[in-house]
Amino acid sequence: MAFHTRSNSFPSRPHPIVQEVDEHLCRLRSSEAASTSSSSSICYKLSGLQDLHDCVDKLLQLPLQNFIREFPSFSYGR
Repeated sequence: MAFHTRSNSFPSRPHPIVQEVDEHLCRLRSSEAASTSSSSSICYKLSGLQDLHDCVDKLLQLPLQNFIREFPSFSYGR
């Protein structure tokens, strides 16, 4: 008799939305390092912030199961 068991292993790569959030954070950090106060620079940073917000919003829309899989160290008691 053969038994089939499920593996509790996690995906080797993060969800594409998590990677997208990381990319937006890196872009914002690099634009902050090259800080200027020109109107085009401010618009660029605001646009990047909006993109980051949209990605985080998409991440929060994921089903809870996906969220837990992406962040296994998340604890409800904190």
